[in-house]
Amino acid sequence: MISTRKQEGCLLRLRFNFEPYQWFTICILLVITFASFFSFILGQPVGRHLTTILGLLVLYLFLTYVFDRLKSPKISLFFQSLLTINILLSLYCVLAFLAFDVIPFNGDIILDDLDRLIFLGASPVLFAERFVSPATLQIFSFFYAVFIPYLYFSIFISSLGRPAAERKIFITAFAMTYSISFLGYLFVPARGPIVLYDSLFTAPLVNGGFFHQMIIDAIDRCGGPHGAFPSLHVGASWFICYFDLKFNRLRGLLYLPIVLFISIATVLLRYHYFVDLIAGFVIATVAVNTALKINPNMSDQHSGVGSVFHSRDFLPQFWRFILKIFYKDIQVFGHTPLKQDTPFLVVSNHVNALIDPFVISAGLDRPLKFTAKATLLKNPYLKFIIRFLGAITFHRPQDDKAFESRRKNIEAIEECARVMESGNDLCIFPEGRSHNDPGMIPFMPGAAHIALTYCKKYAQGPALKILPVGLFYEKKYQFRSRVVVNIGTPIDVFEWKGQNPRSRSSDLTQVIEEAVKALTVNFERTRDLVLVSWAADLYQGHQMQPLPLGYHDPIRDEYLTVVQTFARNFYEKKDLPEVRVLEQKVYHLRKQMNRLGISLHELYLPLHWGKAAFFIFRECELLFFGLPLFMIGYCLHYPALYALRMIANILSTERDHWATNYVITGFGIFFVYYVVIAVLLMMISPWYILMIFVFMFCGYFTVLYSGRAVVSLKRVRTFCVFTRQEKLRQSFMDEADHIYQSIIQIRDR
Repeated sequence: MISTRKQEGCLLRLRFNFEPYQWFTICILLVITFASFFSFILGQPVGRHLTTILGLLVLYLFLTYVFDRLKSPKISLFFQSLLTINILLSLYCVLAFLAFDVIPFNGDIILDDLDRLIFLGASPVLFAERFVSPATLQIFSFFYAVFIPYLYFSIFISSLGRPAAERKIFITAFAMTYSISFLGYLFVPARGPIVLYDSLFTAPLVNGGFFHQMIIDAIDRCGGPHGAFPSLHVGASWFICYFDLKFNRLRGLLYLPIVLFISIATVLLRYHYFVDLIAGFVIATVAVNTALKINPNMSDQHSGVGSVFHSRDFLPQFWRFILKIFYKDIQVFGHTPLKQDTPFLVVSNHVNALIDPFVISAGLDRPLKFTAKATLLKNPYLKFIIRFLGAITFHRPQDDKAFESRRKNIEAIEECARVMESGNDLCIFPEGRSHNDPGMIPFMPGAAHIALTYCKKYAQGPALKILPVGLFYEKKYQFRSRVVVNIGTPIDVFEWKGQNPRSRSSDLTQVIEEAVKALTVNFERTRDLVLVSWAADLYQGHQMQPLPLGYHDPIRDEYLTVVQTFARNFYEKKDLPEVRVLEQKVYHLRKQMNRLGISLHELYLPLHWGKAAFFIFRECELLFFGLPLFMIGYCLHYPALYALRMIANILSTERDHWATNYVITGFGIFFVYYVVIAVLLMMISPWYILMIFVFMFCGYFTVLYSGRAVVSLKRVRTFCVFTRQEKLRQSFMDEADHIYQSIIQIRDR
């Protein structure tokens, strides 16, 4: 009895411990087994293949159980991943000989009819025949053959170089892509246009060279043309590329042209119909997105601009695209989603000139009406932007006559109230000007005047809420740095007014200022900001290994809280000797590490030669194969880049204007540059639209490549420094541990 119960327990664990990718693999094996079994009963010659499939099924179940019993989850996942991949690839070879015997049906006619339906009676395969030549045949045969090394190399990289959770997503999407494709192979068997149109082709595929002959020999060894629907050449290559676009964008962009060439090659070499390509793209896309939904936690590590509203308005999407060129990461934290039908008066600190309103709009994912000081209209370029955005301008007494500025500002306040009454959101910066101070400057009463005017004029209108927002820039003037948009709790203006009937605008201004200050980091000196921020980084990253390159290292939600706590302790206890000693220790360690060019988050970089070798191998793949695209993109965009640097340096040298000069001016310069290039391309080539797309693609790739190359070389240098000077690294780590312990002691006092 006990033995029986143990066996039942093992079976139950085996049954319910399956991961999604294992279920997909088992299901497709069972489907093919049952289909083959019924075909065998009906007299089809599939007995040998049925035995092979049953063997694969039993082997997969047995080894899955064995690997599941391993003590190390990482090793278990690694072997289970390799097992799933090998079983599916083996099944692909078996289906080559099995499909037409299991289902005695030819789907070529149906696929050809679908192609002609899509292209209004024409066949894209026959149309592509006019482009066949010995040169094109050799080129596209090369890309068709590249699929195999690209597939296996990507599997190798994904099996070894990804975190466990991400590897699960990869294997799940891989298994789903292949399983669904095998259903097409099994139930819609087709040999492709190369067989169906054999008598219609006028240009034979001859003189294709080495690669074409290699493809023909490989297909002949697998039983001739088969498995047309869907195209696994397209499906598998797009799955890998699309997965990389989600998790390692630079690699995804690097191999995107190869995927496009593989897709063209499948049609030009006559192995697939166009509908096969569509099916391959759809299956791979659905597989990756489904795998992400099954494992939703991983998406946070690769997100770009966060959002609390999730609208589809054009302007926030546009600001997001523009800002993502300059800033690597824009994280949004704070309040839960807010009602779309409620007007908001967004108030924020102002530290980065015209970039601030765009960051807020992109972060909230909601279009905003902006306010601006009237003196900006003196600049023709800024005047055009302000007018284009429909910003409401305010006049300062020092810029106009006091009476005149007061009258204009009253009109502006009433206009702001009308804008919000109509359901629009308004963004205002109560500090009145952008600045480089380490803390907020006193708020002006403009935001309070607008809110109270709204309450007075539109008492029966939509409920107005003030939304405090805190902006925190890691290094606002630095290319590819990070930004935090910290959203606070909305303030219901009508409710506040009801609770404070005799209050004045100064009282509401104080409430607004305190709400924004709670969301930001404020210091008396810039030196204090640098030191406390660095100490907070050390506190959070104590003994943590750096993330692999290509991953976002988001400023966590609690980061600002930690910095603010440190700042409060710093000011409350700054007269204590321990605090002064801690300050000196932090400054000394930071100075030493900066001198060597070592970042704090790389202090605990593992000095493992195996991991280092794999890191160099992976980065060399990206940097070596991406170098041609980078050089092309850099050379094509150098004139515009040179003009941007020159103009941005002329406009202003203030750090709070630096990003504005590059982002806003850069958009104008590159827009004009692309228009000129488009006109020139239209004059010299009928393929100008494709060439413009390639032009922009190379430019975007160059931005990502340059940032990745700098970080990769920096990490290699850090590894070399630490391996040559282990005592120095140990002294840094010991000092960091002492600082950490001091922080804990001061915090707990």
